[in-house]
Amino acid sequence: SIDVDAGERYLVSGSVDKTSRVWDLASGRLLRTLRFPINEGNDGKIAAVAISPDGRTIACGGWTGNDWDHSNSIYLFDRESGRLYRRLSGLPDTILHLSFAPDGQWLVATLGNNHGIRLYRTTDWALVAEDHDYGDSSNWADFGVASEGGRAVLLATASHDGFVRLYTVGPSGAVQLLSKQKPSGGNRSHCVRISPDGTRVAVWFEDSPVL
Repeated sequence: SIDVDAGERYLVSGSVDKTSRVWDLASGRLLRTLRFPINEGNDGKIAAVAISPDGRTIACGGWTGNDWDHSNSIYLFDRESGRLYRRLSGLPDTILHLSFAPDGQWLVATLGNNHGIRLYRTTDWALVAEDHDYGDSSNWADFGVASEGGRAVLLATASHDGFVRLYTVGPSGAVQLLSKQKPSGGNRSHCVRISPDGTRVAVWFEDSPVL
């Protein structure tokens, strides 16, 4: 997994080697390596990373804590110092994708199996919304442009149950499902992106070359 900040200054990567790395995007220089609690086997493998739009916070997740906590966690790091300063715990399955909203107000996590998504408010890292109504792993989420006069943002997710879901996220974190559709082209939707103007959603399928 990789992500970049809004100013395209920093790139963060996550790996099955149980590290996350922060890079200077312009030069490609490695700035620091972030490390986590690990164990034998999968525990500590990083499947998802996201950096906040302002470049200050890095969120990492994956197979993170299940061996010793019987749940998974999102680890939050200060990008400049590399300090691990918070753990969002209690997630019931592997964290497969993380994404910040364009204004940095929300962080969404998508989960393995049929555990759906979780939405956190970044001012206090409170869990504000969740959707458990998924038939398989949710592998990707993407935020879109503001709607309703800037008072809500769009959120799209992909899942191996074949459905692409489109939500709005209101100012308080209230999530409303706008659409749940199985697009043509494949049976296991894996990745989604919302167009810059918010009018289109691109879908990539794991089981098909069709986009």
